[in-house]
Amino acid sequence: MSEITVDWEETRRRAADKAAAWPELYIPAQGGTAGDTVDLSPLWQRASGIRHERVREQREREHGGIYVAPDDPTVDMLAEEAGGLALRLRAGVTSLTNRRDSNVHVAEVPEGPVVQEGIGTEADGAITITMWSTEGHWTDRAWWATTRAFVHFDEYGEVAMLAPEAELVVVSGDNMFPRGENPFGNVTRFLDRHPRSSVLGSQIAAAYRAWLARAGVRGIIAHQPAPDMAPIASEEFLREL
Repeated sequence: MSEITVDWEETRRRAADKAAAWPELYIPAQGGTAGDTVDLSPLWQRASGIRHERVREQREREHGGIYVAPDDPTVDMLAEEAGGLALRLRAGVTSLTNRRDSNVHVAEVPEGPVVQEGIGTEADGAITITMWSTEGHWTDRAWWATTRAFVHFDEYGEVAMLAPEAELVVVSGDNMFPRGENPFGNVTRFLDRHPRSSVLGSQIAAAYRAWLARAGVRGIIAHQPAPDMAPIASEEFLREL
């Protein structure tokens, strides 16, 4: 097995360059302005614009200017473009999505019909979702996340969850610097907001929906409730068409 080596000087140089471009995600010791709390709201479109311009220039060289629509901003995109605390954000969101249910706590507070102020539309309801984990099976990264998701039903039975405001606290020992030289500290609070649905809120809502689906399957197996209707064979199904 080959030994893994890291050029720490190159890592520091790249971090300094990124800090100049993304001061909100780097602490003052690195030339940035970040504190314990990071507001993600103004950063998404910047990351999307930088990525789009690079892709546009590449298509211009290779294909003669084919139009490319900008991609929607994502946590991965911000981490790749900016680095710094966006890497911690990505690690926290990845853990939120992938951590085993036995290590995750979930609390939900439902509401009845309510107006979603940002878009001026009445939602069928809302759920304040809080999820947290103090450790995992393979990592001790801890996190706490919350959002108020507005739930919209449509005539086709679809369910949309829009989460305008969200908060994620990540407790992590990063490994992008040598031991004892991590300049970021161990706790970062990420805030995000958007009139319709924030990027971070959408991630939390998606993680909640996935957890809810798994919990539902466990409940069916554990309690074996009587079905609402009897199953039918395929032949009977075809006769009903």
